[in-house]
Amino acid sequence: MNVGELIDALGGRILIANALGKTHQAVSNWRKFNAIPPEHALDFQVLCQDHRLRFDPAWFKRLTNAERAQV
Repeated sequence: MNVGELIDALGGRILIANALGKTHQAVSNWRKFNAIPPEHALDFQVLCQDHRLRFDPAWFKRLTNAERAQV
C-alpha cells in the first residue's frame, strides 16, 4: 500500500487533516510525494490499528529541499 492508498483507506485527506491538526493541502502533498513526515508515525500507527490496517514504516521520510521546492 502506498501513501495515497493509505490516505484513502483512512477516510481521505480532509478527515486525516482534521484528525492531525494539519491542512488538507499538507496531506495532499504527502500523497503527491508518497511520504509522510516522520513526526506523524505514531499517529498513523494508531490510525492503522483503529482501521485494522498494516502499518508500514516505509511511508515515513523527511523530504529533501529539492522535493519541497516542487510543492
